[in-house]
Amino acid sequence: MLGFFLKGFSGYDKRDQLAGDALYKAVIRQSRLPDFFLRYEVPDTLDGRFDILMIHLYILFYRLRSHSRYKDLSQYIFDRTFKDMEKGLREAGVGDVGIPKKMKTMMQAFNGRMNAYKSTAEYDRENPDQPIGPGHPLFEVLKRNLYGTVEKPKDSVIADMLIYLRYSMMALNHQDLDQIALGNVRFVNPGEINVGEENEQKK
Repeated sequence: MLGFFLKGFSGYDKRDQLAGDALYKAVIRQSRLPDFFLRYEVPDTLDGRFDILMIHLYILFYRLRSHSRYKDLSQYIFDRTFKDMEKGLREAGVGDVGIPKKMKTMMQAFNGRMNAYKSTAEYDRENPDQPIGPGHPLFEVLKRNLYGTVEKPKDSVIADMLIYLRYSMMALNHQDLDQIALGNVRFVNPGEINVGEENEQKK
């Protein structure tokens, strides 16, 4: 079970700070690609942007999990993520009294999503032949979280996002782990994945 709590920026190795900053920026760039809000129909809202960020943080953390510096790197990226979120709340007009409650809610959401993706993505890897659609554990988690604010999300779109998640995790698994831990990561281009064809083959 994953569980992160704010640590603050003191006490980190300089190498981890530099690598963590580079990885965090890569996750932010990937999460903001227009394809997610157009082709994959992620809501272009605070909730939608939060959840697409959570997915990419999970992909990164899963790949880093076996590295000796995983604990410090992932914790630094977590701290950096929520420092930026706190800044965003303040810029949106949330005052000192309201900040702690909102931060606690977001951190609980973060930990909940990390654990949900961990268990269901592992199920997906162990059961690759299960049809992608309603009833598939990872499909249901994506529907509940990433598309939770959409009144009637399309099953085909959720399935496409699941396939994107698969491709992204496979792509990072083929990248050198030590290079990733130094801040060098390459996410797949979501616009280049032939999601519809793979989904039809799984039906």
